[in-house]
Amino acid sequence: MKKRIKIWPAQLLLYYVMLIILLTLLVAASYTWLTINQSLKVNDLSLYVTSQKGLEIASSPDGEWGIQLEYANLVDETAPLRPVTWLDQEQQFYAASYGPDGRHLGAWMDLSDDIHSNRNDVYGYYTKGVFYMRTDVEMTVSLAPAVATPEGASGTFLVGKPVWDSELLRHYNGGFGAENAIRIGLRITPLDGNGVLKTEEARFLILEPNANTHIDGSTGYQATPNFRDGGGLVPEDRLMIQNAASWQESDPVLRDHVVWSMGDFTTETELFRLKKNEVVCIEAYIWLEGQDVDCNNRIGQEAKILANLQFEGDAGNHPGLEPIE
Repeated sequence: MKKRIKIWPAQLLLYYVMLIILLTLLVAASYTWLTINQSLKVNDLSLYVTSQKGLEIASSPDGEWGIQLEYANLVDETAPLRPVTWLDQEQQFYAASYGPDGRHLGAWMDLSDDIHSNRNDVYGYYTKGVFYMRTDVEMTVSLAPAVATPEGASGTFLVGKPVWDSELLRHYNGGFGAENAIRIGLRITPLDGNGVLKTEEARFLILEPNANTHIDGSTGYQATPNFRDGGGLVPEDRLMIQNAASWQESDPVLRDHVVWSMGDFTTETELFRLKKNEVVCIEAYIWLEGQDVDCNNRIGQEAKILANLQFEGDAGNHPGLEPIE
């Protein structure tokens, strides 16, 4: 004869509480795993680097100076962007390490520039382009704000490409949500009189575009923590935050035209001060920030991104290249 076990109401309540706790932990663990463990790619990236009169840029210090560079001339445009995160304390990118079952091991893989940038294979994580800037007058250099124009947009912005659907006769957003998690980092290093980098004076700044919109439809800025101590990716004085850029169909719908709306900056965008004939090296990094709240499985594959970095100068009597306090 089988012995029956009687469960008292208090025990039953305890079992329910324990079950709820376990389910909560399981959901939280799954969310963390899905947020970071990604194989997302941005396979179509168009980035234009431009400057205004008085500022010149070139792909090398002894190259041809002008006011525009295409990012494809600096890096392989097909290089994928896969989730990484920036650790300012070590001036290095990291990627999460996973076990055989695909779950995060709580460890992080150190990514070096020479190995993991500008590669279109499983070892490629982010892109890096290098260019140089000089001026013929003393000036303060900043990122130019984004401005919508009848022809499109100018200034500094990042947005999902409007891609034409020939069947629906409408555009769709080729960004697939990736535009909410992408960052642009700028490492700015002055050169001395002999053309050698003054690395002790280098500064790393991060542009966070589309910071007030999210892939789930919510709005409002959410700071991104670093994985080491939970602080920001960089100190606040080196973080440039920009509201979302967007586009909508024209009326009537036209294949080659959409109506742009540009987001404004909510922080200062001053980068450095430059003496006449002084040269500065700018390393531009683009990556999917794995710690960002929007870096999750809702992002579609093979995103198409349109980005523009435009620099502007304010002439004045400045003592030379120095960080903006």
